[in-house]
Amino acid sequence: DGLCAIFPPLVYIQVAYHALGEPRDHWLRQQCEHEIERWIVDGTDTNPPHKRIAPCFSPVWDTGIALYAVTETGVTASSDERLAKTCDWLREREVMTVGDWVHNLRPADRTLTMGPGGTDAAWAFEYRNEWSPDVDDTAMICKSLWRAGDRPGENANRDAAKRGIRWILRMQNDDGGFAAFDRTKHRNWMEAIPFADHNAMQDPSCADITGRTLEALITCGVPQDHPAVKRAVRYLQHEQYDFGGWWGRWGVNFIYGTWQAVGGLVHAGEDPKQPYLQRTADWLRSIQQDDGGFGENANSYLSGEGGRKWIGVGKTTASQTAWAVMALMFLAGAEDPAVERAIHFLCNNQLKHPAPANFPEHPLEEPAGSWQESEFTGGGFPKVFYLRYHLYRHYFPQMALARYTNLVSDN
Repeated sequence: DGLCAIFPPLVYIQVAYHALGEPRDHWLRQQCEHEIERWIVDGTDTNPPHKRIAPCFSPVWDTGIALYAVTETGVTASSDERLAKTCDWLREREVMTVGDWVHNLRPADRTLTMGPGGTDAAWAFEYRNEWSPDVDDTAMICKSLWRAGDRPGENANRDAAKRGIRWILRMQNDDGGFAAFDRTKHRNWMEAIPFADHNAMQDPSCADITGRTLEALITCGVPQDHPAVKRAVRYLQHEQYDFGGWWGRWGVNFIYGTWQAVGGLVHAGEDPKQPYLQRTADWLRSIQQDDGGFGENANSYLSGEGGRKWIGVGKTTASQTAWAVMALMFLAGAEDPAVERAIHFLCNNQLKHPAPANFPEHPLEEPAGSWQESEFTGGGFPKVFYLRYHLYRHYFPQMALARYTNLVSDN
């Protein structure tokens, strides 16, 4: 919780208030201190003993993706009360506040109203963060709530999803893409400022969020010929790299960006047999490793040859294998040999028995049925820090396996 609910602002708020002469016992400084202390992970009973600080909590993000993964197996809010309660929990975290992001909207779009009974809805990443909703989480929640459906006689989940879609459409950038926290323009010169915070002085459009948003728009009933959809498709086509992949802002890296971009394009009606998408499929096949899995090192974000040599290269992981195989299933179906090899990798590496913690390689005990993954495959700030989401290695493989099963059954 807390103002903006993530490490950098909770630190800088204290710096700013100290510079203004506010004492340490000021209520906001105290709140910021308290929230940072909640992130301290005590590893004094591990070998070697240590403590570390997490940058934030990610419950809305994790719950939205887990909900999507479970719905891929066919479970809905009407068939399982546990899933219905998950939807209730997400709706309770709808952002009710119009923040300063409203000033970047087109003048005609600034008349929005937030929350139940209003025209728009949005969600943030953390437990409670009224001031910083983001398109990425909102798109994830919208399509998950829509897929989950409602209890008999109710329409709360899909109504909330519709409100979220209206907010997302207001947030589309002029280049056709979507960013995380603001409707904005890409001002490259800002990245050259020496004190650029985390190399992220701005929040421009990116392929991964745009792809996820396209899927959410189509899932929630926006037609494929809607002008916003067409603009987003053109943006993604422009952002594709020559070798066939897309750069991933919020996940490591080209495997993540490519999966999201491909999913959005196919949902928007793009024919996977088009040459530019077959180039993507060929690239994915070319980086598949001998064990059938996929992996990419975060050094792929580095500039020049030092980064290029790591594109699509790295230790195989469950989460990145799931992303790659889901992209391939969009492009080549379930019976493609590369798809089958990746699915076998996920099945063969699923834990048959509980695995003990082995810090730092595997810092958590894992139950049977899960996967072990020590790599950091989540994006924080490229070239600055990365995130290890402890659920990525569980819900993304489960999502991929369920999708494969559905496609095979359909065939």
